[in-house]
Amino acid sequence: MKALPTNLIKICGLTRVEDVTMAISSGANTVGFIFAPSSRQVTIEQARELSAAAVGAIRVGVMKGLSEEEIVEIVDAVSLDGVQLHEVPTAELYEQLCHRNLRLFLVHHRGSDAPESTEQFDALLLDNPAPGSGELNNFSEFDEALLTTPRILAGGLNPENVFDAIRQFRPYGVDVASGVESTPGVKDATKVLGFITMANQAFEEQ
Repeated sequence: MKALPTNLIKICGLTRVEDVTMAISSGANTVGFIFAPSSRQVTIEQARELSAAAVGAIRVGVMKGLSEEEIVEIVDAVSLDGVQLHEVPTAELYEQLCHRNLRLFLVHHRGSDAPESTEQFDALLLDNPAPGSGELNNFSEFDEALLTTPRILAGGLNPENVFDAIRQFRPYGVDVASGVESTPGVKDATKVLGFITMANQAFEEQ
């Protein structure tokens, strides 16, 4: 099993091989492929190609609104290192994912009730109520009880605000999709490099 990288930087919503390789060469250590209905959604066939290009990075499948059977099917069909879940998995699904040595990320939206336990997850991804909207999240509104689990900030981050977000909230990592795009699903190389550069500078100062 791959350990989570220190100072995790995840470029999510990747749909093109050239963007995967560009993100990794720019310094991203984690990449995300969205299987849920979205303008950035990819098929299993597309994800296989994207995953093969993600050499050296942790590959995360974003699962939302999918059945347990669909999640397991995707995991078995695509070389993934982790899954991002929007609901606490049943004991059966949790066992199947752990059996496959996957890292587990649980999404928690601002304003939602905190999960009873987060011990079974490698990290908690703090998102705003409208994922993919580009709206900057208010991370100060999250329950302090969540601070015991490694936190990944998401929601409205971009090259201009990621430095301050990391400096203020000292997360384990950051996640970005729309904040580094030219159009939905198409990444902008200048924005990606700028985001990663600013994130790394902030992490170095923690």
